[in-house]
Amino acid sequence: MAIDWNDLIREHGSTVFGAAWRILGQAADADDVVQEVFLEAQQLPNVRTVRQWGGLLRRMATYRALDRWRRRRSTVSINDVVPSGREHQPEAIAIGHELEARLREAIARLSEQEAAVFCLRFFEDLS
Repeated sequence: MAIDWNDLIREHGSTVFGAAWRILGQAADADDVVQEVFLEAQQLPNVRTVRQWGGLLRRMATYRALDRWRRRRSTVSINDVVPSGREHQPEAIAIGHELEARLREAIARLSEQEAAVFCLRFFEDLS
């Protein structure tokens, strides 16, 4: 049976993007991961039968995003913090960004499998 890649991308593209974005925090990097995942996925039917595309694509996105994060290892500069509203205090925003950066660094130090499990378990609730 031939795979309709356009339908597969429409059905699972946002899930793949979301998994990558929750780890990387940047839309451009998440878009790159989406492209990598779907390019790699096109080769999979030649190697094995895929029964659950959604789960496989999400896992692939998580692994690729973690790989990209480990290579990048950047931190958020305090100078890049832009308050999203008047009700937010600059200190609270800075603390939030600092905690986010520390969490991302800690996840990057986990093994690939541990990081994937952590991200799938705790970041799934944020979407």
